[in-house]
Amino acid sequence: MPAYLLGTQALADAARNDTTPVHRWAASQVLDEDDVVTSVVSFTLFKHQIESLEPARRAPWQRLFNAALARFRACDGILPVRLDTALRAAELRSMRLETDTADRREPLGDLGRLVAATALEEHLVLVDKRQPYHAALETAHGLTFLDPYAR
Repeated sequence: MPAYLLGTQALADAARNDTTPVHRWAASQVLDEDDVVTSVVSFTLFKHQIESLEPARRAPWQRLFNAALARFRACDGILPVRLDTALRAAELRSMRLETDTADRREPLGDLGRLVAATALEEHLVLVDKRQPYHAALETAHGLTFLDPYAR
């Protein structure tokens, strides 16, 4: 049974070939292949990030995306959006949840809320870079969160 859900930033960093905080965190744990999963929504957001790059910069990221997709598919590690997850995400829409961008805070989008709802509904530890909305979800909904970037 999975224990950890990689959020979008953690998924993108796990896909990279160099050592990232996500790689260091995973190396410090005793993890089975099926202990770490991600959401189909995180793959959607990751793909969107690639598509928003200048065309000349997309190819290496697309290769990393494809390799990560194949790895997670091989171990059945991509969680779909189920009805209970979608309903939980709808509940989260009533909360003011914000992310930090380079110079300002922005509301957390619906897809980000689906990732958080997946962690809540599947009772998984969300692994990602801490954002302001994580504290609100920890307090109000009991989200369990791990930030490998803070180490």
